[in-house]
Amino acid sequence: WILCKYQRAAAGLVAATAIFRCDILLLLFTVGLSCLIRGDLTLSKAIQVGVMTGVICLAVTIPLDSLMWQTWTWPEGQVFYYNAILGKSSDWGTSPWHWYVSTAIPKAMLATLVFLPLAVLRIPSCRLDTTWLAHLLPITGFILLYSCLGHKEMRFMFPAMPIINLAAAVGMTKLQQLAFPPKTKSSSRFAKLSFLGAIGCIISTLLASLIFLQVSKHNYPGGQAMELATAYLQEKHAEARVWIDVASSMSGVSLFGQRNAMHRTGIQVWDKGGYEEENTARDFEGYTHLLSEKKDVPGFHVVDVARGHPRIDKRRLSIVTQDAIYLLERNDWNEQS
Repeated sequence: WILCKYQRAAAGLVAATAIFRCDILLLLFTVGLSCLIRGDLTLSKAIQVGVMTGVICLAVTIPLDSLMWQTWTWPEGQVFYYNAILGKSSDWGTSPWHWYVSTAIPKAMLATLVFLPLAVLRIPSCRLDTTWLAHLLPITGFILLYSCLGHKEMRFMFPAMPIINLAAAVGMTKLQQLAFPPKTKSSSRFAKLSFLGAIGCIISTLLASLIFLQVSKHNYPGGQAMELATAYLQEKHAEARVWIDVASSMSGVSLFGQRNAMHRTGIQVWDKGGYEEENTARDFEGYTHLLSEKKDVPGFHVVDVARGHPRIDKRRLSIVTQDAIYLLERNDWNEQS
């Protein structure tokens, strides 16, 4: 896209939508619309590229995914149907319409956010610079379209972040050129101080990112709880049936981890909870163990607990966590096994 290879860009976006992330469809729409308006692609060529790429990708991804899931399926089609057609994404929580702009992107960019306005301004005249608008406007449209959906997560903005970071880099480059112009021009003290401040922004963003990285390591108590369950049941050498609740599923439990645990332990079944009707457990009669955010479940007792929900304690300058996901065992399981 940046290299003006628009057909390849369109094909790549279609492939990403069909195989990896159905929500790339929004980016495909905004970028495609921009290309059509600017005349970078004709409508006939866009349809041709889209249909051919889509058919090829579906021919590859459906058999492969069906083989892995052991049933005929198109995962991204199911995700799109559940979240977009049925409108069930809001069941997983909602955020204000402005959350991406007011919270998510500023938190991701940190101090480098100050460089973004410079990407569309000529320095020092502060006049509009349209050089990068052709790339920034589709990304802005993508963010606005996503803001219309109630359920919001930072990961949904990942496709937009490379262009946003590129725009910040353009702004930083303009400050550098202002501070260190060609030999035929002179630089003001203000320009050099501004560039020095920009360097400070980058360093502070790097340090803050390293701190956030340490904090985020504790954001997956579900995965940690699954490891605790695997280690615990590996010592028991007995058959087990494990129920995983929604909180555990959303915080690190994966099919790869489940399969690994089934090979290493006597776990016969991993059942996952969810907001779907068919995935809602009304009782836990058939299960020997639970991974649950609830500590007190009738008929079960706590075996171990994974900690999560991290926060930074500014007074102690440390990362503080709390009990998040409990490994529960049926009270009479040892007697039965």
